[in-house]
Amino acid sequence: MLHQTIPSDTLMRRFDADSRPGIIVLCGSSRFYDEYQRANYALTMAGYIVLGIGHYPHSLTEAGGHGEGVGHDSEQKVALDELHKHKITLADRVVILNVGGYVGASTLSEIDHAITLSRPIDFLEDGYTWGAVPEGTLVPGSGTVTAVSRKPHRSYVKFDRTSVGQLDFGGVPTDAPGWSEGVNEWIAGRSNDEPVPVGLTPNGRLLYARRSRWLSRVWQKHLGGAE
Repeated sequence: MLHQTIPSDTLMRRFDADSRPGIIVLCGSSRFYDEYQRANYALTMAGYIVLGIGHYPHSLTEAGGHGEGVGHDSEQKVALDELHKHKITLADRVVILNVGGYVGASTLSEIDHAITLSRPIDFLEDGYTWGAVPEGTLVPGSGTVTAVSRKPHRSYVKFDRTSVGQLDFGGVPTDAPGWSEGVNEWIAGRSNDEPVPVGLTPNGRLLYARRSRWLSRVWQKHLGGAE
């Protein structure tokens, strides 16, 4: 068993927000080991309780690996993702370490969970724009980007709809231009400067990754402005 379940009537989130430090949870790909450590340091020095991840299977630094030799199977991966969502439930605020704009499927699911709980979300960096979105990017409500034809002011993006899964926010009707029921793909034109969404709020508004000014001030104070 990966973790022990404690009955809700035994353990409750009764921390008084007026008499304790704020709790922040870090989310992002486990490949960003160094950024997790920098964020942990900066936010701890700023006086916050910081929750992170305990296993970095995809990270590699100059000093060597941080978990590559310790594997986990698909069932454990699902359990680890669910465990991290419990940390989001405990936290007051969520910080997304979207280094280079990257937000993977697990992080998208965590963003969705944070939105459901009405947790404030801060992004380390701006997200992708349609003019620079990489192939393989999972876009909530649209699918996975499989190809991009870039023009001077507009990009034509092909999506694989089959990968939307639990992140299907209904963003693409089946009668959308370019939609083909047989191949589950569609093509849409997007302005190059238009940001790529990372979620959908309960009131139906698209959520975009915008660099947090508050985080920038924390980084400036405790990391000398390095980001």
